[in-house]
Amino acid sequence: MGKAREDALLNGRQCAESIGISKTTFINWKVPPSGTRGSEKLYALKDVLDVYRDKCRREMERELREEIKAELAESGDDMGGDPLKVKLELDKKRVRLTEAQAIHQEMKNEMMRHEVAPFAFITFVLGKTSNAIAGVMDAMPVELMRKLSLKPQEVEKVRAVASMAADSIASLGDEQWLEERFDEFLAETDQ
Repeated sequence: MGKAREDALLNGRQCAESIGISKTTFINWKVPPSGTRGSEKLYALKDVLDVYRDKCRREMERELREEIKAELAESGDDMGGDPLKVKLELDKKRVRLTEAQAIHQEMKNEMMRHEVAPFAFITFVLGKTSNAIAGVMDAMPVELMRKLSLKPQEVEKVRAVASMAADSIASLGDEQWLEERFDEFLAETDQ
């Protein structure tokens, strides 16, 4: 049998620094100490996280209650002061919040698996790519003149065609153009 895993023990300063709060705030959280080292109190990471999770839950519930009260005041419905109705509304809000968090997390997971990419990223990449290609297209007539000994009037014809191609390629990075293509894509795939 293996040795049982021991909880990580940190002093109050380490706990406060690791979660980005002041030591005074950490002390006010009243996390129960799990041990001592000399005169220094030590805290189990699990206990710190439990207190933090409870604090976040209470804060969220307080905010939801205030939001429900504001919505009820707007609608003129005080629910007759019925705590069960208020609890039901609070539970509905929690469910909506949890669903929104789950959807957001799934979207992040899809991005991490490279299954989807944010529109801003696609715009950025296409802009960089199109600018690089347009630069090559702009340099092409000069390269052709050097390597193929083209006459200046022939180079101007190539330059005109290359310039039109470079302009078309550069437009790939235009956000409005991309949005229109995306709308076309959605319309075609929706059928």
